[in-house]
Amino acid sequence: MKKLIVLLLLLSMVLTVFVSCKDDTPTPPDNDREQQTGGGEVPLPEPKEEYKDRELAIVYRDTYGYEWEYVEEDAGSVINDAIYERNVSVEDRYGIVLSLMPNANNYDFFVPIDNAILAGDGTYQLVAAYRYRLAPHTVTGNFLDFYQMPSINLDGEWWDRGFTDAASYNNHSYVLSGSLSLSHMYTASCIYFNQDMVNARLAGGSAEIFDKVQNDAWTLSAFYEYVQQFTADNGDDVWDENDTYGFATNDTTAVDAFLFGSGIDVSRRTAEGKIELVPVDEKLINLTRELHEIINTSGNTYNQSTSTVEGLNVHIGMILRGNAAFSTGVLENASDLRTTEINYGILPYPKWDEEQDNYYSITMDYSSAFAVPRTIEDEEFVGTMVEALAYYSHIYVRDALYDTVLKYRDAKDADSSKCVDIILENIKYDFAYIYAFEWGDQQGPSALLRTCIRGKQTYIANGYKSNQERYNTVLTAFLKKFI
Repeated sequence: MKKLIVLLLLLSMVLTVFVSCKDDTPTPPDNDREQQTGGGEVPLPEPKEEYKDRELAIVYRDTYGYEWEYVEEDAGSVINDAIYERNVSVEDRYGIVLSLMPNANNYDFFVPIDNAILAGDGTYQLVAAYRYRLAPHTVTGNFLDFYQMPSINLDGEWWDRGFTDAASYNNHSYVLSGSLSLSHMYTASCIYFNQDMVNARLAGGSAEIFDKVQNDAWTLSAFYEYVQQFTADNGDDVWDENDTYGFATNDTTAVDAFLFGSGIDVSRRTAEGKIELVPVDEKLINLTRELHEIINTSGNTYNQSTSTVEGLNVHIGMILRGNAAFSTGVLENASDLRTTEINYGILPYPKWDEEQDNYYSITMDYSSAFAVPRTIEDEEFVGTMVEALAYYSHIYVRDALYDTVLKYRDAKDADSSKCVDIILENIKYDFAYIYAFEWGDQQGPSALLRTCIRGKQTYIANGYKSNQERYNTVLTAFLKKFI
């Protein structure tokens, strides 16, 4: 008996040591189908006999087929299988068929859709498109108001209520986003950093940076202090992508993310619900000067817009090659980073200062959003199907992307996983940013900061003043369309 007790004690000690020595890689959740559905009541309209064998025609960008199409060759892939579960769940519940209609992802994307609407043709029943161009395009009388559509529950957690509220005016909104859009989460802005470079250079290593995030001390000034510690010439006296930089970025949407990440609003709602533009204030002036120094004059930043290297994500490539310590990006970039040996970390965009309440991120303007043409024959049918797609996307696709891919597969450590939570729980939306294209391509107030950084100047107050009348004229006319 004594020998048995001793053996049990030894076994207990071994197990304790084993548990305490395991790494801090987060453990993915069990994605069992019964667990996902919860076995509870489905909060969707009941099937109707007249729905059987009908088609729901969905038109989307051909380069975003991964949001809609199940590919047999990729069976076993988490997202691919989740898309299958969503599509089959909707088709089986209502006895319908999803008709997937990819359209060329170019500036003519809306031409066949608009032509069909003008002809009274109900060929297209759900449009999934580039949000930057879709959002203002929906306020033309050619698309239905989601506030009035049967079966659409705007308070359902499968829709992004923050986006809905920001995109609406006078209780009208013709564009939605949420769990139905994978790119809505994939394109959340973030900062990547090379943990090997940081651990080799900083005494506190990456743990010091993650601690700053958790202690609300990850600010723009703190970020800049780190950036300045890594820049080095490779010895050829020519500064290019072959040298080492503290920071690599672009001066377009990455600058937008710094704007909103600093807690700055471009537009706001009055107590009466009216939308008005926010004039340039001292904080925005100071942010412009700070970013101008960091990106344009410090010599510590590799700016993609001046690059001779082709490719949208060349600044992410700088991280991969060990030529940059920090880089701007979106969560989707981790899908490429994780296939390499690079030891990367994920961070939210820095706050302006420690007084700021939260870290803020944005979803990029090229993410998918949704609209329903006014020429559909049966609003109840289409509303029910769109709601079902969104609901099952939340059950299968969103959970697979968020809980399995972004937080566990693509976040290599527990600290990065916590940062993914911070990023996705604090997405900032702004009416003037959602509808930015209404002022013209990169001509609206939300593009003023990036215009200054790209132009390598800091006169943002003068820029706003010279455009203020045009900004307000466009806004006044645009708001009248929300009827």
